[in-house]
Amino acid sequence: MCLLTQEIPSELYDLPYAIYPTQLCAYNTARLNYNKRFNFFPHAIIRPECAEQVAYVISIFKKYNLEFSLKSGGHCYGPGSLSNGYILDLTNFRSIDLNVATQEVCIGAGAVLGEVIQKLGYYNFAIPTGTCASVGGIGLALGGGLGLLARHFGLTCDSIKSITMVNANSEIIEVTATNQYADLFYALCGAGNGSYGVVLGITFKMQYIPEATFVKLIFNWDPAQIPAIVQAWQSWITTLPNEITSELAFRYQNGQPRLSVVALKSSGGSFTEWQTPFGPFSPMVTVTTGTYLQCAQQAASSYTQPFSKARSKFIFAPLPNAAVAEIITYLDLLQAQQAPYLFYFELGSGGGALLNGNSAYFPRSAFAWIFFFLYWDHQDQTIEALASINSIYNALEPFTSPYSYANLVDYELGNTFLNVYYGTNVPQLVQIKNKYDPLNIFKWEQSIPLMV
Repeated sequence: MCLLTQEIPSELYDLPYAIYPTQLCAYNTARLNYNKRFNFFPHAIIRPECAEQVAYVISIFKKYNLEFSLKSGGHCYGPGSLSNGYILDLTNFRSIDLNVATQEVCIGAGAVLGEVIQKLGYYNFAIPTGTCASVGGIGLALGGGLGLLARHFGLTCDSIKSITMVNANSEIIEVTATNQYADLFYALCGAGNGSYGVVLGITFKMQYIPEATFVKLIFNWDPAQIPAIVQAWQSWITTLPNEITSELAFRYQNGQPRLSVVALKSSGGSFTEWQTPFGPFSPMVTVTTGTYLQCAQQAASSYTQPFSKARSKFIFAPLPNAAVAEIITYLDLLQAQQAPYLFYFELGSGGGALLNGNSAYFPRSAFAWIFFFLYWDHQDQTIEALASINSIYNALEPFTSPYSYANLVDYELGNTFLNVYYGTNVPQLVQIKNKYDPLNIFKWEQSIPLMV
């Protein structure tokens, strides 16, 4: 730690808004991220309190060509927000400022979804996001942003009106779809995490949702009827009005597998559309009708295991029964082994408003998204846990597209990540990178490069 301290340039030493290795307790907390698999030792964790301090720090990073990462208020399943150089932590940018008259909200980079959903929901407003309380709202938006409002209102980034950021020249700029930074706006909406500058806050268009209904269906674990349930869901989502977004999930926890379907109707009126496809399977049914906030609280998930791995895929056609059989086999194996993991496999319905919009988010036309999550308690389980989640990921690969979700940072993609995340948008993103960050100041393992 003394060696780390000695390497810090004088311009970054003894900042009142930084945490140094000599501040042992605070340092050992702040240097970690949500996923405790990763163990980095930065020279300092810098937590600016205003835009001018961010601009100053970026100027020093640029002067000395220092390695650094950007970290906001949420979490990253990979080590993208960590560095052995410096961590620029935007925790202090937590403001959530609503303007009910214009139906807009300005959200700081340090605010997490739990705070955002709660504050907007108090006034019966929302922006399209997921419902996990610990996710950072701005990071979610910069990578696209999927969730239970997606078919009605699109991606999180589709609601962006303007972006406040510090660029590679340490200038504080406002980026919109109609000003001189229109191309940068395009790139930030779907490919903006850590590649083009430091986003300090985003102004979003809010949606007024005075009434919503959330339905949760839990099915008995019966491998004989699971393929029929999955096919019923995949057929059902093609008939839905845009006001309904649904997810189907396989879950394994405490030695027990489970299949469930959830759906959110983000408009008034009765919600009975689920009864015809799923009633014959006699699920356990929970229906919550009330405000969007009440429904979001019912939909929210919170996993607390310290170690995790996430992977993702998009599909552009329904999964065949052969793919469903692979999932059932995997969960039955976990149960037979009484594996000490929490496994969560989620299919989310595409279509609707997701088909609209012009941004760097690539897989808009996907039939569904697929998320794989595995959580475990002890570091010595890591090798087996990673092998486990990779086994089901690899088994399903023949049934999926080549594309994955940039927000579920996955270093196992290696040097294929650009095409996997951004598809045919890559050349344009590289061109925009060269225009706004020609010295590649903003770089990390999966940032947009200067050339391919």
